[in-house]
Amino acid sequence: MNVKAIVPLSVALVLGLVAALTAWQLTSRQGQKTGQQKASAQVVVLKENVTPGTELRPESLTMGPAGSEKAPSGTFTSVEQVAGRVSTVPMVVGQPVFDTLLAPKGTGSGLQALVPAGMRAITVEVNEFSGVAGLLAPGCRVDVVMTMPGERSGENLARTICQDIKVTAVGQQIGREKSKDEDEKGMSRSVTLLVTPRDAEAIELGASMGRPRLVLRGSQDKELEASAGVTLAELRGDPQKQSADPFVNRPVEQVQPATRPSERMVDSRPTQRTRTVQIIRAGNVSTMTFEVAAPEAVTRVPLDR
Repeated sequence: MNVKAIVPLSVALVLGLVAALTAWQLTSRQGQKTGQQKASAQVVVLKENVTPGTELRPESLTMGPAGSEKAPSGTFTSVEQVAGRVSTVPMVVGQPVFDTLLAPKGTGSGLQALVPAGMRAITVEVNEFSGVAGLLAPGCRVDVVMTMPGERSGENLARTICQDIKVTAVGQQIGREKSKDEDEKGMSRSVTLLVTPRDAEAIELGASMGRPRLVLRGSQDKELEASAGVTLAELRGDPQKQSADPFVNRPVEQVQPATRPSERMVDSRPTQRTRTVQIIRAGNVSTMTFEVAAPEAVTRVPLDR
């Protein structure tokens, strides 16, 4: 037997077996992946980015794997179920569409889809100073501060009229991403706030007296603080003038009477005196003197109270 011929044949046989084993393993893995994909449920996903208030059209939706044999709760299994619904949050390409991310059926597109039941959207005019230098974005939380005339002291009063208010839109920007047109316009001059009906009335009343100032809150700061406001007297440190808030209890001032107290009459004259009377009778003149009681004298003496 020729050893030189056997060695190359053995090496070739081993290499062939290794190649066959490798090919079998690759084929098995691909088959497993194909089987998993076939077993995965199909749900509705997005084909493009979506901003809040956007109506979902059929051409922006497609079907994609859910990653499990059963579709997750809240997802949709057909495009027809989603078409015409309006998004309430930003969504990205490939993201499954959940019912909790959409407005109720029948809701129109735009800002109205972002206003919950019982709430109102109100827009206030701002500038670089009252609008936090144009750094506000949808989703921020702000307080609304107003300067108004004080009721009692006559000085201006600065007071927080609304707290922890959500910014729904800045200009016409509802989502956090600005469009090219909005970038060219520069800083927006209006901010839309999501408030209760009473807060909307307070902001409207305050705006009639001046420009509301928005004060930015921290993202985790939800605490509400009761404040009576600040007056110029307090800034000057005047101890005689406290808060001008009309709801603060103040001591009742003692008022002095404007009229004098009642007086009684006291007799200070003598009780007896004499009178002389001249009598003429048949041409004869005579006089007569007699004593009479004196009239009471009057003295004003204040009555004791």
